[in-house]
Amino acid sequence: MKGSIGTILSQLKQYKTAAILTPVFTTLVVVMDVFIPYVTASLIDKGINASDMGNVWKYGGIMILMSCAGLLFGILSGFCGAYSSSGLATNLREAMYSNIQRFAYSDIDKYSTAGLVTRMTTDVSNIQNAFQMALYKTGDRYYMYCGSFKGAGVNILDVTDPTHPEVVGCVWVSDPKVYFAQSTPKVQVADGKLIVALGGGVPFLHGIKPGDPAMDGLQIYDIAADPLHPRLLSHWRTGVPNGMGVHRFAYNGGKYVYMPAECPGFVGFIVRILDISDPCNPVEAGRWWMPIRWPGILPAWRPS
Repeated sequence: MKGSIGTILSQLKQYKTAAILTPVFTTLVVVMDVFIPYVTASLIDKGINASDMGNVWKYGGIMILMSCAGLLFGILSGFCGAYSSSGLATNLREAMYSNIQRFAYSDIDKYSTAGLVTRMTTDVSNIQNAFQMALYKTGDRYYMYCGSFKGAGVNILDVTDPTHPEVVGCVWVSDPKVYFAQSTPKVQVADGKLIVALGGGVPFLHGIKPGDPAMDGLQIYDIAADPLHPRLLSHWRTGVPNGMGVHRFAYNGGKYVYMPAECPGFVGFIVRILDISDPCNPVEAGRWWMPIRWPGILPAWRPS
């Protein structure tokens, strides 16, 4: 196990600095959270109770600076985590590809072409997602939202004490009795929103058949008001029912979601860009595809 972890971490290379800075910035966020109550106590004791406006302004200003610093450290922590994890995945894929080029035909027959493709895509993505643990913090609590490789739910874990994680809730994206082929292969949290990818399972992995019922698209939830009870804001659909839906999309906050998704008239996944400036009414803003993805006639489409 140590050898495997060491082999993986050795691929950080030029991203080591970002990987090291991620826990450093996270620690600084915690430090700010710990010390702000002490500054608040000083503001009350030495300012308000003592009727000293000078101390009120002094400690109030310190609180504002510490809050801004905590926000900045949180942003930097998220950026460094995303940067180092995506860099790790890039280097891993490059190293694996270079190694596969040295395989003999017998090696390729042993592992199979499909198996090698899976190792370079899905397996590396799993390592990337494990390396970058995205949490949602509210008050003094930390929550983790976990999708289902096969299932219609998103589990909510309280990981404030990382030695004793506790399941504290679940979001059902669809009725599992009706949509028994459902999966939620990816979730992301940013800007107070939980975004969930919806799609069908894989027959040889999940024991289902092509066309078995599964909801498709993206669901957007508000978690800023109540992280334990996410409120559904909207459900955007791909237009291809009971298919693979949306897979490993990218969203780290802001206006756009970039996603590999099915699309009417195309074969397999293409890149679709969703504008969620109004999360209650998401609108497709753009597309990109390889020529092989459309079979001869380009479907008529214009961004609305």
